[in-house]
Amino acid sequence: MENLFTITNITLFIALWGAVLSTIKVLFDYSKKRWKLKVEIGHSSDNSILISATNIGYENVTFNIVGFILPNKKLFWNPLDVQKYQLPYELLVGKSITMPQGNPKQLAIELKDNGYSGKIKLRGFYKTDTAMIFKSKPFDFDIEKALGKAE
Repeated sequence: MENLFTITNITLFIALWGAVLSTIKVLFDYSKKRWKLKVEIGHSSDNSILISATNIGYENVTFNIVGFILPNKKLFWNPLDVQKYQLPYELLVGKSITMPQGNPKQLAIELKDNGYSGKIKLRGFYKTDTAMIFKSKPFDFDIEKALGKAE
């Protein structure tokens, strides 16, 4: 046991402890500089589909596209949103924004025109100028039900 507490072993322990602490600090500092958005999909009282984002990071996030990720991983959005929502938009730290994406029937028509039918999984997304994409959890969307609802 007395051979364990040599000056060499104590020096080695201090060096390793310092390396571990500095690695943790570097990772923590890096995570503070990363952008973080929490994205969710929901419905409003008038049945519009909403995509909301909350900035849970430590820096403001500027995004320029809001829309849906289709089951084939392609991005789907309305180009008129750029004018409607004055994109690009800077979301401040700790703030939220909700952007209506139209009614379910219109979305169902557009998805049907793109070859989709039945129940599909959509994800909401916000995309930054640097091509970083923040996604919501999958959202079940029934195209046939949305088409039948308003008819």
